Amino acid sequence: MVDISDEAPLPVHEMAAIGGATYPPSPEPLDNPWQGQVDLSLARSLGFRPRVAIVPQARREGRL
Repeated sequence: MVDISDEAPLPVHEMAAIGGATYPPSPEPLDNPWQGQVDLSLARSLGFRPRVAIVPQARREGRL
């Protein structure tokens, strides 16, 4: 199974927590808040349909 994108953006602190790390909070605004976000539209136009919609669902189902 390969996760190419998610149905919903996942905050970096949640991604870090899944990997067992921490990402310190900061009051500073992000320079580029969309950095690291993946656009699934091309894959969808080619017929891709994810089996698992979002990372929290994958975690609940033990797929991570």
